[in-house]
Amino acid sequence: MKQDLKTRTLIFIKITIGAVIFSFGFRFFIYQHGMLSGGTSGLAMIVNQLTSLPIGMVTMALNIPMFAVAWRKLGLDFMINSTFAMVVSSALVDVFGVISFHPTDDVLLAALYGGVLRGLGLGIMYSTGVATGGGDVMV
Repeated sequence: MKQDLKTRTLIFIKITIGAVIFSFGFRFFIYQHGMLSGGTSGLAMIVNQLTSLPIGMVTMALNIPMFAVAWRKLGLDFMINSTFAMVVSSALVDVFGVISFHPTDDVLLAALYGGVLRGLGLGIMYSTGVATGGGDVMV
């Protein structure tokens, strides 16, 4: 499905807003309190703990093969939008990593806020019809 410039721009803006919210919740609530995530980001967190490689870069590296396999099946527009979503959200996780911000010391509140923000961010991105990587691309 071809999209005009205005539609594509609105999609990218919506994806960016969702990525900011998701990455904020991930970095400042989930990761900061040592909670593991599932899927590709969870694997990236484990690699980060073992090697100190940035989580966002590891997430992107783990997603490259999945995106390559899914490209033919899902089409160019889907892959462009989804690659944008994956790259922006992964990069923001690393960018937020250089900011010293500790919103709460309470692990329960961190789990609650992190879950809500990650869910809201992903929901905004998914509403544009994209996948952010991992198993979402393979389905």
